[in-house]
Amino acid sequence: MWSLGVLVCCLLTGQFPFVGECEADLKWVAKKGQYWTPPGLSTDARDLLSRMLAVDARKRATAQQVVRTRLGWG
Repeated sequence: MWSLGVLVCCLLTGQFPFVGECEADLKWVAKKGQYWTPPGLSTDARDLLSRMLAVDARKRATAQQVVRTRLGWG
């Protein structure tokens, strides 16, 4: 689910959620779960990403929970 969260972030924002100067920085940022989202992203989308990109796998959203998420599109 975490990898899908990375892809969803890319689709919603046009960029990867984790950024680092080098590979070691990138790994550190990803392990800490520190990511950036643009200010215009909806609260629902931010919530979905936070559940998909949760560092603790026990707290991470399941596929069923993600499918049930409504982002208010349309």
